Amino acid sequence: MSYIYSVTNILKSPQQQLGRQILRFALRSKKVGLIPFGVIAGALTTIVSLTLLYTLTFLFPALLDYAPELGINLKTVLLVVVFAPVIESVVVTFFLYLLAKIHHNVFFLTISSGILWGILHGLDESVRFFGTFFSFIIFSASYLLWRKRSYWFGLAAASIPHMVVNACVVVIVLLSEPL
Repeated sequence: MSYIYSVTNILKSPQQQLGRQILRFALRSKKVGLIPFGVIAGALTTIVSLTLLYTLTFLFPALLDYAPELGINLKTVLLVVVFAPVIESVVVTFFLYLLAKIHHNVFFLTISSGILWGILHGLDESVRFFGTFFSFIIFSASYLLWRKRSYWFGLAAASIPHMVVNACVVVIVLLSEPL
């Protein structure tokens, strides 16, 4: 309980009540099932990431290098929504395993993972760094939280929100394509 208090005590201002509640939910998530946790974490990550991306591209249009052409078909949907999140989550867990040998601080591990994946996803479009950075902080924290139960629970806890985020992106791309 003291860990939860010490982490949430950082968020002191009244404007950060929602953030405090989300953090408490995440830290106590073992009372919630893995699937609901993953869906809720994915939805919250999507909302924050998209808000951040839209705000940055509105304020700094030059950040949007180009809009990649993404032809949506069943193969692309399976790749983007199912396979890529699982494969990336396996790589994230390996990266976190190696990094944990150097430093055990959860904050350091999640921020480092967010930075690495933000850079890798931002290579083709620089604005993607920001949304990916935040997303992978959540995915890494989810893995570390559920890893205590088992590796497979941790992997699922990182993969499910990732799948939700990618599914939302696919839906947005589908809705933005002309009929």
